[in-house]
Amino acid sequence: MNDAFKKHLPSDFCDWVLPATGMFIYVKIKVAKHPLIASKTPAEVLATIFDKVIEHGLVTSPSTVFKADTTVAETVDEVALRCSFSYLEVEEMDEGARRFGAALRESFGVSA
Repeated sequence: MNDAFKKHLPSDFCDWVLPATGMFIYVKIKVAKHPLIASKTPAEVLATIFDKVIEHGLVTSPSTVFKADTTVAETVDEVALRCSFSYLEVEEMDEGARRFGAALRESFGVSA
């Protein structure tokens, strides 16, 4: 998955750290660079990105659903999408990363 992310995800808009264990990678979204951040909260920007990812045929989980205290607002440094990499073939990971990257670019308003 890391190789596919390096190949397809725009590092200007996201980054990630490989997990030591488990089956998820949290892709931190650089919402401070998103064109909607002036008018929306970080969680709202993440929701629009999440919707765009779904439009591209992928399912991820926004980090906001894993918060223990939902009364505390996210900052621009705290939003991410959780991606699973279990049970996928290498080709499926590459295609998923390609779609994910396309969704991010589209959401941020840039072309490939």
